[in-house]
Amino acid sequence: MLTKQATNCSIRDVKKEERHAKIIELLNAEGELNVSQLAKLLGVSEMSIRKDLNHLSNVGMLLRTYGGAIAQQRSSMEMSLLEKQNKNLAEKSMIGKLTASLITNGQSVMLDSGITTQQVAKNLLGHENLTVITNGLNILNTLAGHPNITLYTVGGQITSSSYTIMGTDSEANFQKYYANTCVVSVDGVDVERGLTSRNQLEANITRILLEHTERRILVTDFSKIGLIALIPVAPLTGVDVIVTDDKAPADFIERVRKMGITVHVATGGDGS
Repeated sequence: MLTKQATNCSIRDVKKEERHAKIIELLNAEGELNVSQLAKLLGVSEMSIRKDLNHLSNVGMLLRTYGGAIAQQRSSMEMSLLEKQNKNLAEKSMIGKLTASLITNGQSVMLDSGITTQQVAKNLLGHENLTVITNGLNILNTLAGHPNITLYTVGGQITSSSYTIMGTDSEANFQKYYANTCVVSVDGVDVERGLTSRNQLEANITRILLEHTERRILVTDFSKIGLIALIPVAPLTGVDVIVTDDKAPADFIERVRKMGITVHVATGGDGS
């Protein structure tokens, strides 16, 4: 529901530059709005609003979502690991179970940091003879000490919010390895704009993992589909497999499969 501030901001026939400024003002007040809401508030067509949002996203003024936009000042704030753990946890858990089933015994696997990839790691504990390379302290903590897993990590700076090892040292260390499979997560997944990240250092790591593995798996819950973050990472065709949940938009899944990318949809049942 829109606040009184938003409903009082409706204007007609504004110039494009003024409309852009008004969009940012409205998003800063509301946090998130969809295309139809903005079209009604600004008195223009939904097509014009979509063009406005795409432009403002390209220049880093907002974050595009599936059907709307989020204020950049909110979207750019890094959530702590604790906050991320509780967001869409049921979907991430289903995705983790299904993704782990795609990894066979004896493989080498690169995992980037994140809550969804941690869920994958939890479901790898029953596998045999795995080699895992990761920059996520949460994943290291999950897998450390298990005799069936040979575990490698990388050097670099540890971020205080996400407990991730990043920077030039970690990038150089990752470059030394090649693996059968990588499992990566990003902040935004869009058919046209591909994979995007809010953090340049995380984007650098993700690119290396995609370049240094034979099979590339993207894990993403429904909330990231349609989002476009600030830093381009790779086109959608840069991955071979996408594992998502049953709340993912059906048209997104259909378009991605037509691109030749395998999509697995995790459900609340058996995770298949």
